[in-house]
Amino acid sequence: MCWHASRAATQTRKTLSAPSSGRSLKHLKGALTGNPMAKKQDWSREEQAVQAVQMAFDLSNDIQRAFRVSAAMQDMTTADMVRKVLHLPYRKGRARPRLTVTLKDEDFELLARKYELDPQDRAAIRQRVAEELQGFARQYLTASDQ
Repeated sequence: MCWHASRAATQTRKTLSAPSSGRSLKHLKGALTGNPMAKKQDWSREEQAVQAVQMAFDLSNDIQRAFRVSAAMQDMTTADMVRKVLHLPYRKGRARPRLTVTLKDEDFELLARKYELDPQDRAAIRQRVAEELQGFARQYLTASDQ
């Protein structure tokens, strides 16, 4: 093997691992070999995320509530509100404003019984849940106006 080819192989190996995080980037190998599930447009963002450090703070419920309420009133995530207070860059609006909930199979069964639906018809259950959540929000907003 000539010197240039050996150097290129070393550079490729460096690209395929993230020594600073200790995490192997095997999915990057998949992207280079044509695996469609592993393709990413911007690997630099992935590398930045791997190098980011998440910090958690044990603060009183009142302090946490203040951040959540303030963030909600400004249509921000709680993490972005913390970044704003610390004078760090943050997103001005939510990228994808949505509510999330994790449902187990048992939850789908309970909801199906509640709505008198087939437990396997998750689309219909999802629709009914969305309607119920919207009803809650309308009632909450109406009550808070009085």
